Amino acid sequence: MAVDAVEAGVRDGNDCIVAQIRTGTVTVAVLLPGLASGGCLVGVRD
Repeated sequence: MAVDAVEAGVRDGNDCIVAQIRTGTVTVAVLLPGLASGGCLVGVRD
């Protein structure tokens, strides 16, 4: 199955490092604060 983009998030203390790969371009951002649940992204986790 083809997808438009792939995203990943990693918790680093209170911050989240979030990366997205879309059409061969990588974008990375540091977001804060992370979710109260301890995660960085909302949705399905595989």
